[in-house]
Amino acid sequence: MAANIESNSEFSAERWAERQIVLGSELRDQGLRTEGAKGAKLLAQAVTTYLTALEVFTFDKFPERWAETQFHLGTALREQGMRADDTNATKLLAQAVTAFLSALEVFTREEIPQAWALTQSNLGVALREQGVRTIGSGAMELLAQAVAVCRSALDVDVRKELPDQWAIIQNNLGLAFQEQALRSEGADARELLVQAENAYRNALEVFTREQFPENCGIVENNLGIVLHEQARRTENPTGSKLLAQAVVAYRNASTVFGREQRPQQWAMANQRLGVALEEQALRVDDMKGQELLAQATVAYRNALSVYTIEKYPQDWATTQNRLGNTLLEQGIRAERANRSNLFGQAVVAYRNALKIFTLRQQPQDWAVTQYNLGFALSEQAATFDRLKGVALLSQAVTAYRNALQKKTREQRPQEWAMIQKKLGHALRERATRLEDAKKVEPLRQATLAYEAALEVYSHETFPSEYEEVRKSLQIVRTLLSDTYLSGTEAVG
Repeated sequence: MAANIESNSEFSAERWAERQIVLGSELRDQGLRTEGAKGAKLLAQAVTTYLTALEVFTFDKFPERWAETQFHLGTALREQGMRADDTNATKLLAQAVTAFLSALEVFTREEIPQAWALTQSNLGVALREQGVRTIGSGAMELLAQAVAVCRSALDVDVRKELPDQWAIIQNNLGLAFQEQALRSEGADARELLVQAENAYRNALEVFTREQFPENCGIVENNLGIVLHEQARRTENPTGSKLLAQAVVAYRNASTVFGREQRPQQWAMANQRLGVALEEQALRVDDMKGQELLAQATVAYRNALSVYTIEKYPQDWATTQNRLGNTLLEQGIRAERANRSNLFGQAVVAYRNALKIFTLRQQPQDWAVTQYNLGFALSEQAATFDRLKGVALLSQAVTAYRNALQKKTREQRPQEWAMIQKKLGHALRERATRLEDAKKVEPLRQATLAYEAALEVYSHETFPSEYEEVRKSLQIVRTLLSDTYLSGTEAVG
């Protein structure tokens, strides 16, 4: 009788543990679909539930159920880690790696090859996420491990029976190569990006738009990123071809995501599309460049229809700044009649970005945007008559001086010198539009700005910049001298 009671008790405990696994998986899946603190809480509950199941499903009594639970535990811990801050993320991801390695004690390649391959793939993701959050050589070691386990998973022929899992492994491999490339230089980086591209293209053989639309969009976006990075490391004409391929990939991702179905992912793809089109345009000078800039403007405005200041302030500000850059370049290349309007739109975009990029919270972004604003105001001033131009140039001077608060000579000497040069130009142009009595002070300030720039722009190190600033300084000194002479003659 006692034996029967014990047997029933064990059976009851096993059923309870099974329900805990089901509950844990439901909580995990809910957590994956939920953003913010609520999603993190659901994942934490899933972890707790899996751990309670492991009190029954021990390695000794139920090895396969133990390994299965360890696998599920690893996925929940990994997702928790990906959402956590740096300190907690490192701890949670390490626990996820431990859970996956535990599962692999039972899920061996020889006995359960498909489960082994799937676990290796998930282990690769956890190792990659650890690598992304690690500084120094340790990051590359973790990423190399991620590549190795994903490649080993592909040694098992899972494509025939589980094609979607094979494609997931290819995507995970591509992501690991991609992260390695971003931490490498020269030929090594380019080779890693090519390997990432190949892995993504393999995944897209399975993840078609018709059968796996969401996965297709994700991989197309990833493909766009590695093609874009390849292009940035490659001279023309190959670089332009790679950018064109990146544009196609981002457009594909945007189409698959759809604004109504997956608005945030659609906006992200459009923002990246805008950047690729903008960079394409900067590599060509003819009407093709203008067409590409116009397309980039449309892509950024599409992104901004989702990235509102209320819901996504950082994405909104970043996209506004990129939009401003594109409009500024359009204005520089446009016919005279269209320039003022384009420069004006660029000014609006930069001022929008500065609503989020503040000196206190994001000083470097603030300084870059202030410089861009000064440039756009200077260009806009050139399209107006004297009085309107003076007001715009005064605003440009203020923007350049704001930028110099963070772009100091000690920390960023080249950027500091460039801003001093632009400041000198704006002050000189402003002076030429003023009456003689009011010219002296802006010309004196322009002289100081040009002299400051020449402290960095030496004839040996920056010959072209040195010559440009030297000539500008000579012009200002002549104007200043003429102004003094004119004042003396008037008094006489």
